[in-house]
Amino acid sequence: MVIKPKSVRNAFTLVELLVVIAIIGVLVGLLLPAVQAAREAARRMSCSNNVKQIVLATHNYHDTYNTLPQGGTSFGGTSVNNSNTGQFGLSWWACVLPYVEQANAADQIYYGGRHPGWGHSGQSGGSVNGAAFNNVQFDFMLCPSSPLEPMHNVGSYVHTAPNYVGICGAVDIVGATPQTSFTNNSGRQHNYSGCCGSVTPGGIVANGGTLVMHNYGGMPAGIANIGFSQITDGLSNTMILSEAGDWGINTTSGAKVKINANHGWMMGLQGGRNNRHFNLTVIRYPPNTQLLLPGRGNNEGPNNGIYAAHPGGVMAGVNDGSVKFVAETIDMLTLSRLATRDDGQAAGFTN
Repeated sequence: MVIKPKSVRNAFTLVELLVVIAIIGVLVGLLLPAVQAAREAARRMSCSNNVKQIVLATHNYHDTYNTLPQGGTSFGGTSVNNSNTGQFGLSWWACVLPYVEQANAADQIYYGGRHPGWGHSGQSGGSVNGAAFNNVQFDFMLCPSSPLEPMHNVGSYVHTAPNYVGICGAVDIVGATPQTSFTNNSGRQHNYSGCCGSVTPGGIVANGGTLVMHNYGGMPAGIANIGFSQITDGLSNTMILSEAGDWGINTTSGAKVKINANHGWMMGLQGGRNNRHFNLTVIRYPPNTQLLLPGRGNNEGPNNGIYAAHPGGVMAGVNDGSVKFVAETIDMLTLSRLATRDDGQAAGFTN
């Protein structure tokens, strides 16, 4: 009887192990971008749904009041000896809450006292609203792709910091150069008296200050009440809101810096000398502009622009109820016309 020796199973050699590891690395390298792209596509769809929900909420508001929400409200506003006596009222977000299944939250809003839109413990009106909405996160105000913190400290409270902003028109700027030095608050510039900066006359909507926010062709329009009948360029040709970013690039150091104080979703506008506006912007620069160009980074300048974490562009809500993806490469003249409601120069979206 011949006894055959048992076969001995050899382990992986080092070379074979390295080959397997290399193959796995290649496969991961091939699959990871596809996985990331799929995740971003899902986040972008969720963002689009948020924008759609908000735009439809403005439609429902219009059905109820025969007007669109005001861009923001202010209490007082008289300028005495170049000082501020105006008080911060509520932003347009307060108007849409009942129409995004947040009626209970809307019922908690206090419209009296001092600075009801400034959720700060030191203000009689703001302290009530600040406490009522402390640590309350409204997910429909947030883009899933945004790298920003969803909540922001507002005085003694923490409020939702929206990733979406109302579009109030457009300004014309020529010869803009990047801002390269920053002061105060981790890179934010403060320039209360000139939030919009000076612009060249003859533009689509040209003026030299924050009055661009006061019924100067955009949607929503600060102070004024605008209905669909006044959007003479066409509902499908006029944006009402878009995504907004909160950071920029320091062109000296290349570092990303926070550009906004971001007082949360409640703050509207302040009358008087400053006329500061929150949760609103005008079109002045191309989408996804990171450079701190003039007018960006003010506390709070309405020129911070439309900005998103989506590659290639931003989501925008249109007055006909649709949602469009605005590419970074869009012609600025076209973008400006899409931001104004009645300049007589209707421009359409390409997608």
